[in-house]
Amino acid sequence: MADSSHPPDGTVSPQHRNNEALASHNDDDDNHDNDRFFFLGSELREFRHNPCLMRPVSLVMIVIFGAFTMITLLLQVPALVLGLVLSPILQRSSWYVEFLYPLPVGRWAHFFLMGLSSKMKLKAMDKNRGFHSRTLEQRYEVVKDRVYIHPLPQWIDNVGYLIVCLPEPMTTSTQNSTIRVEDRKDPILALLIDCGETDAVVRAVEMIQEFHYGNKSIQLQSILSTHKHHDHTGANEELLAHDMGKTIRHIFGGAVERVPGCTDPLADGDVVDLPKCEGNDMNELVEIEVICVPAHTRGSVVYRLKSKSEEHPVDYMFTGDTIFSGGGGVSFEADSGIDSEKKLAKSNGNTFIRGTSQSMAMDRCFSEVLARSMPEDRSADALDRILIFPGHDYTQELLSRQFQGMGGEASKWKNFPPGDFFETASHLYLSIHRKSLPHNSGRLLMVPSSLSREIRINTQFRSLRRSAELVVRAIEFWHDKFCKHKVDEATLMNGFEDSTIKSQHRMGVKTPSQSKKWNLNATIVNKKVFTTVYTEDLENLVNALSNGDISKAEALEQIQLLDDKLDQPVVNKRAIPGFLPSDKNIYRGICGLTILGSKPAALTISDSRRLNMPPPVDANSDKILVSEQRLIRVLGRLGMLRTLDGNDVSAMIRRLWEEANEYCSPRRDDNDGDEERAHWHDELEIGMLKWIMYGVSANQPSWFSKMFCMPCSNHPGSSLVFPDHLASKMNQKSGDLVSHDILACYLCRNVTGYEGKFETRSSTSRIGFETRPSYSNHVVLNAETVSDESLQGGIDPPAGTAGESRPAFLQETAN
Repeated sequence: MADSSHPPDGTVSPQHRNNEALASHNDDDDNHDNDRFFFLGSELREFRHNPCLMRPVSLVMIVIFGAFTMITLLLQVPALVLGLVLSPILQRSSWYVEFLYPLPVGRWAHFFLMGLSSKMKLKAMDKNRGFHSRTLEQRYEVVKDRVYIHPLPQWIDNVGYLIVCLPEPMTTSTQNSTIRVEDRKDPILALLIDCGETDAVVRAVEMIQEFHYGNKSIQLQSILSTHKHHDHTGANEELLAHDMGKTIRHIFGGAVERVPGCTDPLADGDVVDLPKCEGNDMNELVEIEVICVPAHTRGSVVYRLKSKSEEHPVDYMFTGDTIFSGGGGVSFEADSGIDSEKKLAKSNGNTFIRGTSQSMAMDRCFSEVLARSMPEDRSADALDRILIFPGHDYTQELLSRQFQGMGGEASKWKNFPPGDFFETASHLYLSIHRKSLPHNSGRLLMVPSSLSREIRINTQFRSLRRSAELVVRAIEFWHDKFCKHKVDEATLMNGFEDSTIKSQHRMGVKTPSQSKKWNLNATIVNKKVFTTVYTEDLENLVNALSNGDISKAEALEQIQLLDDKLDQPVVNKRAIPGFLPSDKNIYRGICGLTILGSKPAALTISDSRRLNMPPPVDANSDKILVSEQRLIRVLGRLGMLRTLDGNDVSAMIRRLWEEANEYCSPRRDDNDGDEERAHWHDELEIGMLKWIMYGVSANQPSWFSKMFCMPCSNHPGSSLVFPDHLASKMNQKSGDLVSHDILACYLCRNVTGYEGKFETRSSTSRIGFETRPSYSNHVVLNAETVSDESLQGGIDPPAGTAGESRPAFLQETAN
């Protein structure tokens, strides 16, 4: 295949050709406009997040809203007119939370309402002991006999956490028995994560030290705040004035958060100084790393607690209001606006990517947690050993919304395997049960949760999986059509070697639980209550066992794989071969690369300096940097390192980065390949990637061109693909090829009554790094697929595709 970047005569260098391509539609005026717009955008961002300016603006907005409401009631102004006037104000309702909520009146109102609700809900002193959930007996073992995590229920549904470090165990010289905790000479050290209610925290800590540690005093030394909201920080300063808080030396919080009483502002990547005394140092056992996730608030952080022992590695992620079990927090302080279907339909490869908009900002934060948790561990069970400790137990509400159609694209169950649906439904039933227990049992928490479970039941993680599918499809398309040096077949089929490595780390033997003292760890958190399988598979296995057709060893292997079948999609989709993706799908693929492969950006330039994060992009989103290693890591966490044909995606990504780096810096003949590769970049601009993958040049029009220059701002029918790229010779087509085998589908088979023989072929699991064989059955004869588009005239598969020689009713159809 010819190289699209080199001319036939070879008289022009590739670098020169690249410069011509990228600058083909830019002139000096547009560059001047972009520079001026970038400066103006940066200034507006500083004003947008300046409380001194925005508080009066927000107050004025409320006054305007109230005034127009009164006018409407008095004069009966038509609702349409009122909607047009108030629409800009209502779309920016998050400003009230950002600028008015932090004021003293906002704190008072929030505490008054939560206190009132708490008194109404928690009247009975049952096994909950006056809290919203029963947690006193629980503790999570981080380091055996040394470090433990205790949940602290606060307000209505808030959950804080107490992390204690016990003194080193000692043994008696006479009986060689371990001395009890209460008899050890060194104190128990502790830190708090999110302290929102003084009375609840003090009472819970007193109960914990009496119940678990023989009434030995717990010495609090630090408070770690995930973000600034009152229900998470309202007791910081009050606790300092309490007797229990006299030993607190540090209050940590995001550098731009204005956390009450903050003594140690934190930036991305910082390591927290943990409690210590002469004979007891928590820093020797564990480490807490700071991960900045600006979306819910400007300076929200996730605390990653990890043990320094390599024997039993587990990550404990304290996510505040960023990640909940079953969903994510509201992006109150991200840029307003969402990508509607109408906007998406008009998008193309040069559409500006708003990386700090509400939906994309939160997606990038979730991707950041995936990338930063256990970054070096690519074993099959890594996701089971990453536990999520959120700041609220919203599980029942968030899961219920998914079955009420309130989860958006991520709740369209037809787009996901049946296993996701049944796992979510099972967890919802479990949460309903635990929250409706009688008084003599007490309500139980649904948190923490493991990352392996959240990837299936959490709408935000399912949204990331949809983005990952688009990215994998785009990379596979590039490799098939435009890659100069394709990855050999053996490498593609062997796959990502690390992905099948079984972890050499075991969870470890925890301290045994007692009837009134529950010691928990990651193994217990990951235990499933329900397992869903296909009835036909179970019946066939029972019959085979009863007839003696299979051995016990074979039966055991098949039993372990029964629930894996539900992880396979019941309808297969793939890109239409021989066609360039539509403008909308090109844009969605570029957005997917941004979400999965780039770090989240701070919300202002000044925030980026203080938080040690990339700055926001206001002028040209082609400058966003995408990391090869991060992209591979996140795709692996989402279980997307294999194509539908079983090819290794990571090998294609590495080849893409090689060609992009070589395109920027052509290799000289006198240089060794390994030496040249050492100078290549892990991070590449999204503009370069979209040029290599689609032939779309970095030509985002300026704001002036979009508004006033009609020929440049909107020209339907004209191609955005650069003429010298091979993509310019391809036609665009929207939609997907959708295939479905009615005779083989477990969900449709009992409609047909067909009892023919089935082939068995292997595919790969899509959850986690692990690749496991699937025994899903496919009939030798493929049944027809009928889609809305095919009924309206359809799209015939192009010549040369697999469906060309098959009968029309058996072909894959475009959808």
